[in-house]
Amino acid sequence: METEEQCDAAVKVRGDEKARWKTDGFTILQDGTQAFYKSTHKKFALSVFPDMEDMPAHAVLTVKGASYTTQDSGQVDADPEGSGAEVEAVATGVEPGASVKLTASISCTQ
Repeated sequence: METEEQCDAAVKVRGDEKARWKTDGFTILQDGTQAFYKSTHKKFALSVFPDMEDMPAHAVLTVKGASYTTQDSGQVDADPEGSGAEVEAVATGVEPGASVKLTASISCTQ
């Protein structure tokens, strides 16, 4: 069963895309054991995922159909139990050379 909890989100995007926002975000807990986080603002959507079996914690920024995904460098910490996430990392796009610098803090009270 999935449950959704309210969070506070502060996000800054620099590089090929630029934005800054403080708004409500949310976490979705799946069966009470695995959480992911989301914050949206205008044309931007940031999703942060905790460590999963074969995949390290990572963040994905979607802007007008373009996606940027963090790689192994930088810091992406996401609590799998839903308390929050922190991102300080470069995310690369599909187009050669496309990248953004993500700084985000998502804090959730349970």
